Amino acid sequence: MITFSVFGRKHSGKTTACQELINVLSKLGTVGYEKHTHTTIKLHQHLQMAHQTLWSVVRDSENLQLITTKAPIHLPQVDFVVVEGYIPDVPNILCVKDPYDLEAITPFTLAAVSLSGIPGTKRVDELKNIIISYLERQKGE
Repeated sequence: MITFSVFGRKHSGKTTACQELINVLSKLGTVGYEKHTHTTIKLHQHLQMAHQTLWSVVRDSENLQLITTKAPIHLPQVDFVVVEGYIPDVPNILCVKDPYDLEAITPFTLAAVSLSGIPGTKRVDELKNIIISYLERQKGE
């Protein structure tokens, strides 16, 4: 199972980025999704977040919805999990609303994406190639 974290400020495009990730990953296997609420405290240029699970959903390769819940659950075995919210030490996508959000890039950030074309960011539709390249590199290791 590979977990991807999608994080950023309110209205930065997190849900849009998650939808794109789910679309890409569901063609490769079963995808679990969790949306977390979180509070943000900026500390040493990194985002520290305390979160709670808002809801979870699991989709299979035909993109059929299998589970939806508002309570934290132990997901069944899935190939990928997309978490809308920050999780440390897993590959992540940073959603950028303003240029200074780029300060939140971590060593695990695969891409910074922006809905408004901020310099130094990628478009959401570029995530497919970024994720596929990442997964191919993981196979090679």
